[in-house]
Amino acid sequence: MNNDDTNKDKTQELNYHERMQAEHKQRAENERAVEHELRTEDRYIQFFEGYNPYSVDSFIQSYKFYKVFWKTHGERWMQQNEAEDLQWVEAATRHLHIIQQKKLFDVQCFWCVEKVQYEGIEICYDFVCWSKNVMNCPFIDPLSEDDIDLYVAYLQQDNVDLPTYWGFVDDWQDYENIIEAYKSDNNGNRNFPEWYDFYNGRRGTGIYMGLPDVRGDKEKHYDNLGREFFRKQNEQKVAEAELKRDKRPFLPSHYDKSFMRYFIDTFENKQLREYYEAYLRHHINDHKKESLQNNISLLLTSDEPIYLEPHLNWTEAIERATQRFRAKKIAEHLPTAFEQYEIQKSLGIVADKSPAGNHLDDIRAMHVKFILKGRELCGEPQDFNF
Repeated sequence: MNNDDTNKDKTQELNYHERMQAEHKQRAENERAVEHELRTEDRYIQFFEGYNPYSVDSFIQSYKFYKVFWKTHGERWMQQNEAEDLQWVEAATRHLHIIQQKKLFDVQCFWCVEKVQYEGIEICYDFVCWSKNVMNCPFIDPLSEDDIDLYVAYLQQDNVDLPTYWGFVDDWQDYENIIEAYKSDNNGNRNFPEWYDFYNGRRGTGIYMGLPDVRGDKEKHYDNLGREFFRKQNEQKVAEAELKRDKRPFLPSHYDKSFMRYFIDTFENKQLREYYEAYLRHHINDHKKESLQNNISLLLTSDEPIYLEPHLNWTEAIERATQRFRAKKIAEHLPTAFEQYEIQKSLGIVADKSPAGNHLDDIRAMHVKFILKGRELCGEPQDFNF
């Protein structure tokens, strides 16, 4: 470190101490002013007369500190509380999207039977594209108060499955696998969404799950033909690339404990091996610790008692309690989210698309390419009128 850096650090340290001294001096002056007010103003004197003088003096010494403390930090706490409330409104808004996903899925079931057409839908994958922009979808019914009441009832179930929206895991328009899960005893490649099951039970829409996939079967035929054509067309390029590809295995990462032990034993000394083992012990279950700490921090914001289920492992009980608390807070804030939705709709404000939808145009273009090539190979027009 050169002299300039040293001088800069000393200056910053000096400025910090000067700032702390000034804040301490100001706080002391404010506390004296509060104490003077408490001891001299008639309204306080008359109030304190009914209490033991010793307790009054103790109260004043405590109150002067906290009054200054509250006035110093109160605005920041209010902003933090508002941000905390806002996060639940934002979470509830995401669940408005989930309500609409079921409506879009039911529309997809009808479309696949080829009994109805919708503007903006040419191929099956268009429903996946609309799933990332479901709040602006023009061919499903807008949200209603009945929808909100139904979803609140869903959230109020015991041990409700609290669905997520923004991820890729729960693809709400994954028609083929969702229908397979509905018809299969073991749920196939994925689970049938609990929200869809609840909705079907309350609104009698389970019959839609049994409709035949006429359109999907046709599309799959053309898609497979086109895919195979381009695979054969690119065989030579793929073969050349395979010859040039470095076939040596990838070196494992530091997450592979057995490999790291082997590497350290081979190239390092005994002390580093002991350090590594100490590191592993120190960081054991770090991801579980972080999740548990986040859950406990969230539960501590509750203004009501939180009860744990006695038959569960304590970490599982905390996770279950956290899920129930999240569901409760989302249900409480759904009406506010719905009110904001109504206001935005009346003003013509378009809801944001999911960030997960940015890559979908390329995937759609690939499906279009395969389907149209399949149509051409069958001697049919290169369009979607089939």
